[in-house]
Amino acid sequence: MNDPHILLVDDEEEILNLLEIVLHKEGFDHTHKATTADEALKMCRELNPDFIQYS
Repeated sequence: MNDPHILLVDDEEEILNLLEIVLHKEGFDHTHKATTADEALKMCRELNPDFIQYS
């Protein structure tokens, strides 16, 4: 899978930022963040992510 789009979902912005930093260091450049379920659902419809991390 080339350049997967990853959706990170958590209600704590600090956790999202940390996950994004780790993923970028591992070479994943297409990360997207959502802090609410509604926002996550909207992003799923728009982005069709390859992977969703929900915590």
